[in-house]
Amino acid sequence: MSTQAPPVLQLNQVSVTYPGGHRAATKVSFSLQPGERAGLVGESGSGKSTIARTVLGLVPHSEGTLQILGKMAQDSTREARLTRARMVQMVFQDPYHSLNPRRTIRQALVEALQVSGRITEKAQLEKESIALLEKVHLDAGALNRFPHQFSGGQRQRICIARALAPNPQLLVCDEAVSALDVTTQRSIVHLLRKLSEEEHIALLFITHDIPLIEHLCERVMVLDQGSLVEDGTVESVFHNPSAPKTRQLLDSVLRIDPPQEV
Repeated sequence: MSTQAPPVLQLNQVSVTYPGGHRAATKVSFSLQPGERAGLVGESGSGKSTIARTVLGLVPHSEGTLQILGKMAQDSTREARLTRARMVQMVFQDPYHSLNPRRTIRQALVEALQVSGRITEKAQLEKESIALLEKVHLDAGALNRFPHQFSGGQRQRICIARALAPNPQLLVCDEAVSALDVTTQRSIVHLLRKLSEEEHIALLFITHDIPLIEHLCERVMVLDQGSLVEDGTVESVFHNPSAPKTRQLLDSVLRIDPPQEV
């Protein structure tokens, strides 16, 4: 009899309290299965980025449990932190500051591969760097160039390639397309969806942009003042919301007036 794989990520009653007593997340519980694409949506200050940083181990949780691939994530040893970094990778909001301007794209990708410990042989590092670029629809000609020689969308593709270097099970995308124009946003979201499907990578896509959630995700979770107030399929939540905050977020999209005819 086959055994079901453990969730990539599982939060059980996780709370996060910052110094001074401010509680940024309160008893948040959810899990992500391999390859699942989930959106985390809420207003500014709702706790979205706090959850992202907690999942990555950048912010400790004060209550509850957090598991990655069925293993508790509280261990702060170097080995545990490296294992977590291999399993969970981040795609940051600003592609203009996510890459070191003094390092070529080759150096950025090789460093990520070396840190992951997957590959050490020089020829294989070169081959895998090219393969990573191909996954994000860039060619080997990018390797010798510097970040400033690319557009914002191309830089974000490079950041995604770097995040893929350790063969992660989960990508946390915190407002990963908000610094890009609408057309570029759509192309990056399409790329993330394709990678998730082909590589079987789970996505936690954090945004305030509901149309992007509809385009990318199968599931949506709504945060309000640090609490998870709704969790379900995109279709059920957006067509039949139960939480007042969800209805408010949807209304804010629907209230946008069409351009007037001249």
